[in-house]
Amino acid sequence: MDMKEVGANIMDWCRTDRYNLEEEWERISERICIVSDLFVSFKNEADTAKWELDREEAEIYADVRANPGAYGIDKFTEKAAQMVTALQDSTKELSKEHIKIIGKAREVEGWLKALDVKRRALEYLVQLYSTQYFSEPKTKGATQEGIDKVRSRRTNRSVTEALNPKAGEE
Repeated sequence: MDMKEVGANIMDWCRTDRYNLEEEWERISERICIVSDLFVSFKNEADTAKWELDREEAEIYADVRANPGAYGIDKFTEKAAQMVTALQDSTKELSKEHIKIIGKAREVEGWLKALDVKRRALEYLVQLYSTQYFSEPKTKGATQEGIDKVRSRRTNRSVTEALNPKAGEE
């Protein structure tokens, strides 16, 4: 998957269906792998862009050092060479490209962190369900029968009143 596909789906991927934890648990590892691969590819691309920028700066710096007059420098100084190197169109373009790729890598890293938060939340939800944290109160024996009788009387009374309004007045 590319960044556009993942970006379009990331909000859905971060939502949790707590009534379908088994399926969520199976999908989270696959999604983390997809986003991790994307993050690694952007980090590699950023490293390559940085290397190209450093190489270009070194070439320009060496040229400025060898021929300062061609760049409008009367006397060679380190600061002047650095400024000329930074102001060259080629280094500006490579620097912009490097910054753009780093921004994409940081965005994907944020997605990866969000999925990791979901993974931990799923882990905690599974622990809560396994300890029956969300279980309903249960009654034993006669108590449950009493509750059922009260429920049936309420139902019977309301049905009787609906069918025969005078029966409810007695």
